[in-house]
Amino acid sequence: PALEIDGFDISRTLMEARKVLVRNQCHLSATPEILALNFIFTRELLEDHFPGEVVRALATRQKMEPTAEDVSVLVSTALYSVAHEYCDSLMFIREKALGSTSIAANLVLAYSSTSDFWQDAVLGNEDTYIQRSVNGLITATFGALNLEQHWSRDLLPTPRNYEEQLFPDYFGSFKKLPIVVAEIKSPTAAYDMVELDNRRVPCMMKLSLDQLLAANVKNPVVVGLLINEGRCRLMSLQLVHEALYIPVELGRFDVPQSKYQLSLLLPGIAPLMVAKDLVSQTINAIKSRPPSFKVPQTTSPLVRPSYHVQGIKIPAPLPPAVGL
Repeated sequence: PALEIDGFDISRTLMEARKVLVRNQCHLSATPEILALNFIFTRELLEDHFPGEVVRALATRQKMEPTAEDVSVLVSTALYSVAHEYCDSLMFIREKALGSTSIAANLVLAYSSTSDFWQDAVLGNEDTYIQRSVNGLITATFGALNLEQHWSRDLLPTPRNYEEQLFPDYFGSFKKLPIVVAEIKSPTAAYDMVELDNRRVPCMMKLSLDQLLAANVKNPVVVGLLINEGRCRLMSLQLVHEALYIPVELGRFDVPQSKYQLSLLLPGIAPLMVAKDLVSQTINAIKSRPPSFKVPQTTSPLVRPSYHVQGIKIPAPLPPAVGL
């Protein structure tokens, strides 16, 4: 069924907007417009067509607050770490965090697994940044979910007949179905590289979601992480209405680079909890599928095809896109 909110026909408005963009695809440069060619409608594009309350209903999730335990664990260990060296801090962190199931406990344990955060930060390449600042973040959030972890820029599985090869900085899969995908750039990365990631992550989320739907997973949700300019942006994607892939923002927060910045994780606790729960739900949905021989892979009527992130290939007679 078409999506309507407060008298606005969301489906019709967005499909009409996309038709205009397809006609002008060779001249597009803005990321929200390029993503719309792939039926991905970001908050920025929604704001061009609908009032604020409609945009919030479509592209944001109800805010959660961290638990008192999470706040206590993170604040106490962050304050202690500022004033103490690694060995003393590690003892304090283990005393506070071991035995706790809170995500804050997982975070501080992950970040203190090596002494890197207690040494002077050095601006390095992307791999150094991932190892120092990002690995612990992702491991603490998704490490206990039995995901297959892909850190070495492995090839992302994509739907049949999709030609472009994609090698994300990280993705997590279950039963060979990707559920979490991340692109990471160091804080000093060039703008054009950051902007390319802003296009790639939503596209990879859509490709992953379409595979889950084709595999008869019920109500799947894919989580994406965009880490650039020193910040982490968390998003989720599911397909409820035909052809409307609308990324929902779970939250944004700064990524720490040393022991002096561990408290920056506080605004990230609640969104990370939501992301973990969504991935866990999708894993359970994969487990509960009927045996594949009973339900063959199908194409959901809600799904729409994906085109290349660069050089979007809309079928002829339209001219091919150039320089996207």
